[in-house]
Amino acid sequence: MRALLPMWLFVATCCAQVAYTNVTAVFGPTARSGTVGVTDGSAMYVFGGIVVSSPATFSNEMWRFDGVTWTNLTPPTPSPTGRDFYAAAIDGARGKYVLFGGRSATANELGDTWEFDLVSGTWTQMTPSVAPTARRWSAMVYDPLSARCILFGGNTNNGGATAYVGDTWSWDGTTWTSLPTPSAPSVRGRGFFSYDGSRGEAVYYGGRNGTTALADTWKWTGTSWTQIFTTGATPGDATFSGLFAYGTTYDPVRDRHVIFGGTRTGAVVGNTWELPGGGGVWTQRAPGPGPAARTGPAVCFLPTTGTTYVFGGFSTSFFGDIWSYQTQFVARSLPFGGACASAQGAPSLVVDPAPWLGDTIVVQGGLAPFGFCALLIGASTTSWAGVPLPYSLGAFTPLAPSGCQLLVSIDSSMDLPNTFGSTSFSVVVPAVPTLNGFTTYLQLVQVETDPIGVPIAVTASNGVQLTLGSR
Repeated sequence: MRALLPMWLFVATCCAQVAYTNVTAVFGPTARSGTVGVTDGSAMYVFGGIVVSSPATFSNEMWRFDGVTWTNLTPPTPSPTGRDFYAAAIDGARGKYVLFGGRSATANELGDTWEFDLVSGTWTQMTPSVAPTARRWSAMVYDPLSARCILFGGNTNNGGATAYVGDTWSWDGTTWTSLPTPSAPSVRGRGFFSYDGSRGEAVYYGGRNGTTALADTWKWTGTSWTQIFTTGATPGDATFSGLFAYGTTYDPVRDRHVIFGGTRTGAVVGNTWELPGGGGVWTQRAPGPGPAARTGPAVCFLPTTGTTYVFGGFSTSFFGDIWSYQTQFVARSLPFGGACASAQGAPSLVVDPAPWLGDTIVVQGGLAPFGFCALLIGASTTSWAGVPLPYSLGAFTPLAPSGCQLLVSIDSSMDLPNTFGSTSFSVVVPAVPTLNGFTTYLQLVQVETDPIGVPIAVTASNGVQLTLGSR
């Protein structure tokens, strides 16, 4: 730790913040609202939406966005009627986009179930014998723990104040099942799920009942609901807490549930809020210029780009823009290069989790059972003291096996204990904004000995690149 801190404190880069960037697409969906953005891991899928207010006109297009390009996947019939306010999720195990309900030009509430095959690009209307009542404003999420889509809440009668429901259903690809929920959110609609795969939790915030916007936070954990009790302000605005008709997603890179836009009591907002994975405190972010205030946007995180995207929505008119949202400097812990082995094996080096400012990271090494080791800390992987890297350790000592290489410049080092073949220590990354984006490189070198302390080999681990970031 004493060796790492001085290197970090020498650095002065600009202060990072999460930021929105307008994504320019030459081709894509027309402006619309009332959609949901869901992902199969490679792209965001957006179906339908309302495109004209009066007379109300709805789309039945299916669009795919990969972070750069929109593709219109709309197949010939059969396909669902155009609609908004529907519920949707992607069943990752079966490769199906699942659609339920919503509102159309001919029906205030729909109760049909459709599946879109992500491989064949075709729709199939499902015909379960039992299904949730027709509704709009419900929420759906795919739950890998049960391998089912989970549906919650909504409104069953033209948005009427007494028509909100609070039931929970599961869909397995064939059958809808009403789930018993002794503890569950109160009746509501117009809230949405964001799924945290690392914890197996689908978080649902707020929504609206017959009288007001709601401000409580809940999670579905595969079999039951649990309320998350947060402290401080909650999504809405400084005057009114509570929010509905927003867009939301979970960002696994920063371990944050993200909410953008929506409607609170009396107004459409353009705020961005985040909740740490596992709960805690909702925080309103100030990312600078970004999407205008709107209701009904599609918000989705794409693993392939490591970025959240915001599409569409409505305020006084419909939006068709798309924005990306991510921190300017993402914390990373990336292994590189290879280790070299002696007869006792090869040392290894892992640093986990990623080095976010203010977090604790753990440096772990696997070693031969006897001998001592040092952690090398450098600012370069290309040269050290005029010597090109990687550099053969055999040039330093005949005890280095063939193929052993110095991967990092030796700008600092620290001796580490060898405890029966392993070494480990933790360090808190300073919460200093000027450290955003700083990169350093680590490698373990071990002098292996026999049980009585006679050196028998010099070996080296893989390298690890650490880039500091701010959530």
